[in-house]
Amino acid sequence: MGAKVTSNSAKLAVKRLRARKKPISFGEMGELTAQIRNVLSFEIGEIDFYCMSSVSSKFYNPADPLFGNDVELKIPKASNDISEAGKCFATGRYTAAVFHLMRAMEAAVQTISQEIGIENVEREWGKLLSDIATKIEVMPKGSARNSWSQIHANLYHVKQAWRNETMHPKATYTEEESREVFESMKSFMNNLASFVQ
Repeated sequence: MGAKVTSNSAKLAVKRLRARKKPISFGEMGELTAQIRNVLSFEIGEIDFYCMSSVSSKFYNPADPLFGNDVELKIPKASNDISEAGKCFATGRYTAAVFHLMRAMEAAVQTISQEIGIENVEREWGKLLSDIATKIEVMPKGSARNSWSQIHANLYHVKQAWRNETMHPKATYTEEESREVFESMKSFMNNLASFVQ
């Protein structure tokens, strides 16, 4: 809690107890603990405490990665922003949660670009999406091309629906909207992870 005065009071009490020549009585022990308790009660008045529901704490401090182990292993650059999105969501910072999700999606776009053979992936989404589309166009027709086309289409929709609005200071998100983005990104990232080697 950062209650340094209380900590120092307790250390001083222990030091005095160890220096005693005779055992302490229950009455003396009661006085000593009362003094420390009083210091703590004054100090607590200067500390802000926050609590969260069990549902929120699962986002703040999850037992497993929020988007699952597959995404964690195959798109590691997104890991930190996914975690931060969870913390923001848990504390009611819904617009910030979406902002971090869009940063995580940027890592996903880079991963897709690398996976499909595009060099220089440290560019903006629009240019990478254009290069991805070009690569998909020259793929032989079939299920692989269809799957990559679907991923590209989903990325484009994310960019249009959320990314452009979020990265410019004109959109704010409610809890419901943020949860919708969160679930959509989770589903998309898990789908993407299944394509990443």
